[in-house]
Order: sequence, then structure tokens, then C-alpha cells
Amino acid sequence: MLCFPRWRDGERDPERGQGNKIIEIVWTGIPFAFVAVLFVLSARTMGISDPPPPPKPDVVLIGHQWWWEVRYMNSVAVVANEIHIPVGKPLALRLDAADVLHEFWVPELARKIKTVPGHPNHIWIQADKPGTYLGFCWEFCGTQHAWMHFLLVTDPQAEFQQWEQAQRAVLFRSLRRGAGIVVQNVSESSATLIAGFS
Repeated sequence: MLCFPRWRDGERDPERGQGNKIIEIVWTGIPFAFVAVLFVLSARTMGISDPPPPPKPDVVLIGHQWWWEVRYMNSVAVVANEIHIPVGKPLALRLDAADVLHEFWVPELARKIKTVPGHPNHIWIQADKPGTYLGFCWEFCGTQHAWMHFLLVTDPQAEFQQWEQAQRAVLFRSLRRGAGIVVQNVSESSATLIAGFS
């Protein structure tokens, strides 16, 4: 059983102290030092876990309603809803949105990060083993939001380079075909124009 001192009738009141500067400094200084150490450790950890982006990103992702555009800056390849990255290499991604807010998320590889129209965001991503990961848009972006998934494929370096070259070949074939159509249409328009003046 606990015993507590009790004031009895007729006893005088306890003396009141005017304060003790040493005790006040100690009980203010210790919590302040503790909070300062936590602040420094937190700031250091944030800097290590999310370093600043490089001047030129490796990959640019643009969220559209309701798909992802993926642009590879080193090879000019452009794909949709399928991101390929090499294993073991950290890549800088720049995230943007063409229309409304989106949120890029690959649960096994990266944290959630918002894409805001006109305000690019940056994230580093790295995979340590080959595989295929499912990614999501985690921000409600309209009626077809539930279908805004994408695949993130991590390839060994040699396979990634082969894939990138194949994408570049498809792009150049499309550009040549498009240029041929433009030249043909210009030629037909010119012939029509000349015939009209004859």
C-alpha cells in the first residue's frame, strides 16, 4: 500500500521556492538537444534517401488520362504503359502530367509521387534483380482511373540495350513512313495546283 503525506490541521504551509536556474536550464537543455539531434539525423536521412535530380533525366514519364507516356532521353525511344530499366543502375525519372493530377507508384521499387501538370517531379529508381512489376496511378484521375496500370520491366543490361535499339528502330521506321506520306501528299498537292493554273 502506498502512503502519501497528508496536511494536518494546524500545520504551517510548505515553503515556496523561487526557482532553481540550474534545474531549469537542465530540463530545458536536454529536450532541446534531443530534438536538435533528431532534426539533424532526419535531414541527413532525407538527403541520402532522395538525392537531388541530375540536370538531364534518364526517363521522362508523362501521365495522361488514362495511360503513361514513357520517353527515353538517351535513345529517343517513346513507349506507352511499359517501362524498361536496366538492373543495378539507378535511373533518374522526371514525372509530369499532361492533363490532371496523377500519382506514379511501383510498390516493390518506389514510393508514391505525384505528377502535376506544369510542375515536374523527380524520383530515383533502381531494381536489383530482373523481373516484371505492376505499377499504378494512385490518384483518382477520372472515370477510367482504375485501368491506369503499367508494367515496369527490369532487364539485364544487354537485354535492355537490345530492347532500346528495337524501340529506336520502330520509331525511325514510323518517321520514314510518315515522311514518305508527307512528300507524296505535297507532290499530289503541287501537281493539282499546277494543273489548276494550266
